[in-house]
Amino acid sequence: MTILTLPTNKSTKLFYKKYPYKISYKRLWGIGDHYWNWMAKYNGTSIDPEEKALRQRCALWLQTTFGSKESGFVGDVKVNNGSYSHLYFLKEEDYLKAKTRYEELHIEYVEPMFDNLQEIIDGHDTNEEIRKSLWFNKYRYKIVMKCDEHFEEGLCTDLYEMFKLNENVRLNKNMIELANIETSTRSIPPANNGLFRHYGLNRRLGRWRVYSMFCSDKLDAEYISFVASENISSIHKALLISELDK
Repeated sequence: MTILTLPTNKSTKLFYKKYPYKISYKRLWGIGDHYWNWMAKYNGTSIDPEEKALRQRCALWLQTTFGSKESGFVGDVKVNNGSYSHLYFLKEEDYLKAKTRYEELHIEYVEPMFDNLQEIIDGHDTNEEIRKSLWFNKYRYKIVMKCDEHFEEGLCTDLYEMFKLNENVRLNKNMIELANIETSTRSIPPANNGLFRHYGLNRRLGRWRVYSMFCSDKLDAEYISFVASENISSIHKALLISELDK
């Protein structure tokens, strides 16, 4: 099997606010017949006994080296098993050890931008996000909204009307789409259990979408925080790498 040289991405964030290193693998756990049958329908992937055995050996090696499957490797190594299996490492030596094994199953490597990333993060406010550039190369602040009935039925539209002509404020695509849905399409009769409407999604699915705004100016961010106070989920301020005193 040909092993491709993968690029190593640099990150200014800690995964789960703790782990600086990450290796993504082809899916390692939960790869029984149901998984291969799903893959065959999804992209035509057929069951390869050698590939399946390789993944199982890799999973076993990781479990015996870094912890048991049942514990989820919680501690120095954490696992997130989805479409891919992501392993997050607290210690560089564990990351480097895993990086040299089963390389043909690796998808991505992520390492910290700075050796003292934890120290840098600890030295700044929790709402500051270290970034290479401003959001959309322009906006210093990012405000994430909490979507509830009040937001769906009026607040989102109010914010859109308030700031649609303001060049210093940008709404993300989800907010713009929700704000422009015709009122008559927003609700369906109670006989249908009051399900939420747009794009044929029910209320809960609609609320999984991310609704956010971006501001250049602190005053705009503060004003939005005042207007939508109960629906503010988080506010982040971009702290550029070039601004850090490393």
